[in-house]
Amino acid sequence: MRKIIIFVCLFCLFVPWLQADNQREQITGFASLVGFRGIVVTPVGREQTNLLIEGGTIETDGFTGLVINIAGQVEGAGTNKGVIGAVLIPDQSPYDYAFKTLGLLPAIMEITVPLESGQQYFISKQARFDVGFPRYRVFFYNTSDITVRLSFFAYRTKA
Repeated sequence: MRKIIIFVCLFCLFVPWLQADNQREQITGFASLVGFRGIVVTPVGREQTNLLIEGGTIETDGFTGLVINIAGQVEGAGTNKGVIGAVLIPDQSPYDYAFKTLGLLPAIMEITVPLESGQQYFISKQARFDVGFPRYRVFFYNTSDITVRLSFFAYRTKA
């Protein structure tokens, strides 16, 4: 099962770059695998909540777990050193209020991948989380000095 998930993630990672630039799409066609690909993430710090790049919404109602992963490539030249991250915030009050109104980042789930100087591609280790809310909003940050294009994967589990 794990090999199948890895294969699907790698396949979904490289397909977007065969398509036109600035193409952003939601991953569909799977019962449990959801996500987004082709997301352009410019340099923005994790603490800059008003500038975080929104990825979309993940429906988790009826699921008990979530395995998340990010992967992508660097676009252009720079020192590249930094961290690429995805944070998931419950799409539920008071979390949405804290994020939108107070500028807080009540990240319930978070995954990061370090980006080293000269690195062209990146992929994070999978992270597993328990689901506590029916829906999460996904936001991205990039503490490097260069734009990246990434894919985000979420495999929803029931056990």
